[in-house]
Amino acid sequence: MALDIIVTGGSGFLIKNLMNTHPHYNWIAPTSKQVNWVTGDGIDTLPKHSDVVIHAAASNGGLVYCQNNARDIIFNNAMINARLFDWLTDHEHGKAIMIGSGCSYPSKVTGKFTEDQLGAGRMHSSVEAYGMSKLWALSSSEKLLHNWEQLVLANMFGPHDHTSHERSHLVGALTVKIMRAKKENTDVQLLGTGIAIRDIIYIADVVDVINNRINHTGTNRAVNVSNGEGISVRELAMLISDIAGYKGRILW
Repeated sequence: MALDIIVTGGSGFLIKNLMNTHPHYNWIAPTSKQVNWVTGDGIDTLPKHSDVVIHAAASNGGLVYCQNNARDIIFNNAMINARLFDWLTDHEHGKAIMIGSGCSYPSKVTGKFTEDQLGAGRMHSSVEAYGMSKLWALSSSEKLLHNWEQLVLANMFGPHDHTSHERSHLVGALTVKIMRAKKENTDVQLLGTGIAIRDIIYIADVVDVINNRINHTGTNRAVNVSNGEGISVRELAMLISDIAGYKGRILW
């Protein structure tokens, strides 16, 4: 018997990849035009029962988006979370999988992140508004749900990733800039010094983890999903340059 799985954020990068791997599940993945978690429009059309709910809807983007859209990130994510948990607690759903983010970790944490560090300090100012929404969802899950887990994701990359200036994340943004510089025979100007360390993970590996967790009882806690090893932004830019065959300069 196929599982009934309701997903929020059905048109996003992660869910597009997830749904492609298991077409035999009964995916219920309305677009934001069909179910809008910010305004509440269409929520009453969703089934009142399901085997699994995967919550991936969010107002977020790359660094540029976060810098220019603080109001939307704060208010929209607050409304999304409030409506989602109101709906979850009013109906019967077997398990909830919350999609979290490494943005929720304190900015001063060094070395490998461990889940007990979540909420132990202020996040980096550039992503704090978004990271706080994930901590809000974690706290709400602890208090209101009985079968759940939050998957705290590292920086993802892969098919369907965003490539626009505002929406792209680390790997997508670097790839677009380097490929454009190769085409136009120019230098690449990147933000910062390049010494920052990031943990990146291929989208198919994240999908494997989610597919595994769909079929198990929730751990009722936050769980890191990453490759466990960091790479500096400078090293990553050089790696992408080598693969792309870009021979120009990278300016920091």
